[in-house]
Amino acid sequence: MSAAVALIAIVVLAVVARVGLVVRARARYPIREMPGFLSDAECAHLIELARPRLRQSAIVADGVRGTIDTQRRSGSAFLDQAGDPIVQGIKRRIAELTDTKVDRQERIQVTHYHPGERYAPHFDALGASGLDTGEAGDRLWTVILYLNDGFSGGATVFPRVWRRVRPERGKAVVFRNLVAGGSRHDPLSLHAGATVRGGEKWLSNQWIREHQRFAGAIGAKRGGSRRRAR
Repeated sequence: MSAAVALIAIVVLAVVARVGLVVRARARYPIREMPGFLSDAECAHLIELARPRLRQSAIVADGVRGTIDTQRRSGSAFLDQAGDPIVQGIKRRIAELTDTKVDRQERIQVTHYHPGERYAPHFDALGASGLDTGEAGDRLWTVILYLNDGFSGGATVFPRVWRRVRPERGKAVVFRNLVAGGSRHDPLSLHAGATVRGGEKWLSNQWIREHQRFAGAIGAKRGGSRRRAR
């Protein structure tokens, strides 16, 4: 066998092995996309509720909430659902979508990105950052809701399952943060918000705990500098 033929055989075997890894990872870790989950009016309502409340986004790091870090560059706001029938309706539909109950949900978070901003690879599971999750348990599910179009970049990327989700106004994306049958974070749930290249990106996060949540929301601190949405 010539050197060229041997090299081609090695490349083919490597490609086949990579494809096998991708297929197995995606089979074990499904990510659901639900286009049209929100109406245009619901998307606009969430944006307008969040706009005057935006603060610099924070992360949970080394068991500490409210940490400002360069891995997350965006603005965000937590919304109070009490008294707002549109928000309450969205949360009820999310509960139905995930076969859970509303009382396990944290407050909806809306996040805003300017061009050049992103969220580096991270886990939504709080235990992965060393935080004591208390009686409510960890974040079992994440539901991402894309709220606008008209921007470039900003895909949601799952590097360990080689999956890239394209944002689309009204689309919901559902994924599990914990391994099945346990409270340990799933390493395949690692994900990132790719850099926004142009325009502005709005999305909403709904985190769902293992059990009925405590009063208040993780990271819902009143402090921090106000952020302007252009």
